[in-house]
Amino acid sequence: MNSLILLLMLSTATVASSKKDEVHTNTEFKIPIDVEKPIQMWIDAHANLSRFSQKSSITSYLRMMKETGFNEVYVDVKPGIGYALYNSDILPALTKWGDETIERDWDYLSYWIEFRTMTITNFITNIRSKVRSVNSDLELHLWASADWRSRYSVGQNWASKKYKPAGSHGIYTETYSKTGFADQIDVFSLGAYADHVWIAENPNSVWSVENFVTTYSDFTMDDCDVYGSIASYAYGNNTADISDAVYLCLKKTDGLMVFEISHVINNNQWSAIKDGISRVYK
Repeated sequence: MNSLILLLMLSTATVASSKKDEVHTNTEFKIPIDVEKPIQMWIDAHANLSRFSQKSSITSYLRMMKETGFNEVYVDVKPGIGYALYNSDILPALTKWGDETIERDWDYLSYWIEFRTMTITNFITNIRSKVRSVNSDLELHLWASADWRSRYSVGQNWASKKYKPAGSHGIYTETYSKTGFADQIDVFSLGAYADHVWIAENPNSVWSVENFVTTYSDFTMDDCDVYGSIASYAYGNNTADISDAVYLCLKKTDGLMVFEISHVINNNQWSAIKDGISRVYK
């Protein structure tokens, strides 16, 4: 951090010196400023308990804030009285404060989904930029659960920006697709961590290795390489399942990642893994 501050200070000094030296010859000298300053609004839990008990009211005031010029909000969702305005497994819901009582059958924080996802996407984009600035040949790999539809709740849109999800219970905004980050990574490790290997074993669910490794391209749309990843602990010493899971990942994706070596060792899965690999290259 000290080195970074010093570098910025030296750069500023150089610019200032240059401006002084050229003051009579370069009247168009400018220091470009392209960073938007934060303009923030605090949303207090107590003062707005009833006002923001309806989604329509939140939408209306957010729009008003944006039109006014605000670009950030602080949302007070866990005030000091120990209750929460969001769905929590730990804290009770805040539905009453003094004489005010509200009813809400939706998560107070569930409206900001695109923002939450874009935060993760921007983070990954920044990592990619930093990695490439150090060594342009380095690859950025990312692992996430293969169940794309479950990822919205944790802000992980590993799909392509070209993938536009159909609306489902209003959870996706119209511009949600712009939060996709498949184009920002080189390799996506597709976490096909399912107890069932074949679709036929679990036909009414997406949770099978076969389903995940045959549908991922609908989401990534060739924006990055994809390596199928299995949880070897799920299969213990079941050599057939291990071999099949390895075979499917390696056959249907660009590579294979096995999680993880302690389970392979403890369950002596080496031969089964080798068999799955061999089946691909017969």
